[in-house]
Amino acid sequence: MFMPCKSYSGAFPEAGPERIALREALESDVSMLSETIGQRNLFHYDGLEKSVEFISSSFIESGYIPEIQEFKAKSSLLGNLRNAPKDDKNIYKNIIAEKRGVISPEEIIVVGAHYDSVP
Repeated sequence: MFMPCKSYSGAFPEAGPERIALREALESDVSMLSETIGQRNLFHYDGLEKSVEFISSSFIESGYIPEIQEFKAKSSLLGNLRNAPKDDKNIYKNIIAEKRGVISPEEIIVVGAHYDSVP
């Protein structure tokens, strides 16, 4: 595996105001998803929908333009899950956001994450 940079070693510098603000924002986002919205999966579809709204609005506040990619769950996969809906008519969503760089707009960094929770 190729790593483009040298790994950091040593003590971390003390966090300044920007890092503290970022840490608090991340803690707030995790709290919103895990505590306020709560469970988010095919058994708690309303939580998924609330998560999409929250994440999309957060992207917009950060200067991104979110795109929603909709899809249906494959019934063959749901059949393997105990107590899964037999005829799931829900529409599930991926949230995609792109923000072009100014210095190297042709270079791409992809960040991915699941916003659902384990049933």
